[in-house]
Amino acid sequence: TEKGWYVKWKDTDPDRLARRQAADRLDKMKMTAEAVAEKQIQEQVKRAYDMAQKEGGEESEDSGKKELKRDEKREDLQFGLATKKISTPAIKVGNKSLFDSAASSKKRKKRPKEEKKSALEMIMEEQEQEKKRKLEKAAAAAVPENIKKENWLFREIIVKVLNKKLAGGKYYKKKAVVLKVRKKFEGEIKMLDSGDVLRIDQEYLETVIPGVKRPVLVVNGSYRGFEAEMVSLDDDPKADQPTVTVKIVAGKYKGKVVKGIDLEDVCKLSN
Repeated sequence: TEKGWYVKWKDTDPDRLARRQAADRLDKMKMTAEAVAEKQIQEQVKRAYDMAQKEGGEESEDSGKKELKRDEKREDLQFGLATKKISTPAIKVGNKSLFDSAASSKKRKKRPKEEKKSALEMIMEEQEQEKKRKLEKAAAAAVPENIKKENWLFREIIVKVLNKKLAGGKYYKKKAVVLKVRKKFEGEIKMLDSGDVLRIDQEYLETVIPGVKRPVLVVNGSYRGFEAEMVSLDDDPKADQPTVTVKIVAGKYKGKVVKGIDLEDVCKLSN
């Protein structure tokens, strides 16, 4: 040309050509799934719009063919306009509906929270149970102070009368149930055989020991006032006096087996 020579260089290096082709393929692959989905959505929306337009056109043609006729009796004309709901087809991306996938994604997001909550509740329940077990174990291991009192009368226990002079010895060695305790040492009792009601000092009464597995009340000592079940009568020759083994059936020591209770510290219960 008038301005000079122009030289055009063409790169024929196979390595550079291969790298260039790979870069072109990479650029084409950069079209993400979202772009594909958006394109499919636009196409389906367009098809839905075309279908709606087509249905609307058919209805307009059918309505145009109808004629309004007036009745001979000159009644008022009534118009019946039937509306048809245009159903919008579910927009699908691949094999799944777009709305279904959105709803399922929300559910998937909520599940971890629910699982965390349930797991937290389970941990709290386990901690409460463990705490309860520890308290029960501590209560069972603990021994209340062994304090003996002079008065041992309680309601509903079975006692035996030891007064030989009372009513000429009529009630001697007879059993009765304690109805009331007055001033700690006086009991109002009802004789089991005759039903007579008496007032008598505990000095003239003694406890009654039942058989095994019968209900008793601890009337003195460490477990005073606790209901129990007779387990065994322990007649140890080395001991100064016989002892018994009982199982506590109520209260904070429920289920605890207590050994070595003095024989005079338990008494048969009426129930």
